[in-house]
Parts: sequence; structure tokens; C-alpha cells
Amino acid sequence: ENFMGGSDAVSRVTGSRAYERFTVHHIVEARKRDTTKFDSDVFRVSLVSSFVVSLLCGQISPIDWSDASGMNLMDLQTKMWSPEIVKWSGVKHLEELLGDPIAPWTVVGSVAPFF
Repeated sequence: ENFMGGSDAVSRVTGSRAYERFTVHHIVEARKRDTTKFDSDVFRVSLVSSFVVSLLCGQISPIDWSDASGMNLMDLQTKMWSPEIVKWSGVKHLEELLGDPIAPWTVVGSVAPFF
């Protein structure tokens, strides 16, 4: 929280204080465990909910605003990833790994033919 000026500042941007249970902290910790492997092998970061949609559609599905708001990464005003928090994470190209958040009512595809 200190990097943004305290818990109130983080809450104004993301809607929540910077608790360790949020996804951004798990991403940072995963990268710390093996930076080289993370940087070379990770091509996408998804939540379970968007991963399930990806399986059903047969293609990578974006994270919607409702899920993104619970990651402690999204700026609630712009509905995009917070540049300050992305920078704090130290994860190169984090915005690319996450993809742009989308409206929750967005149609992302149809059920893949293998279902």
C-alpha cells in the first residue's frame, strides 16, 4: 500500500486495500519464486472463471470487469489495469499477460465443437 500512498489511496483506485489474498500478490509471488521461468514460460494470466470460459469456447477468454475488480489490479474508474499497480508488480508486460478487461455481458464466443 505504501507505494501508492497508503491503504486509502489503493482503495480509491481498486475498491479494496492491498490484502495478500488478491491475485496481484499471487502473481508477484509466483514470479519471485522463479523469475526466469516465469518470464520465459508464462504467456497468459487467467482467473479460474475466465479459464473455464476459455475451455468452453476453445480460445483464450478475457477477464471481465467483475472478476478484474477482485484482483486488486484494476482501476475502477477506467476499468483498465492500474498503471501504478502494474509498475509496482515488477512483472514485465503484465497488461499483455492479462489482456484487456471486458464488460461482463460481452459475448466472447460460442461453445467449442468438441463439446
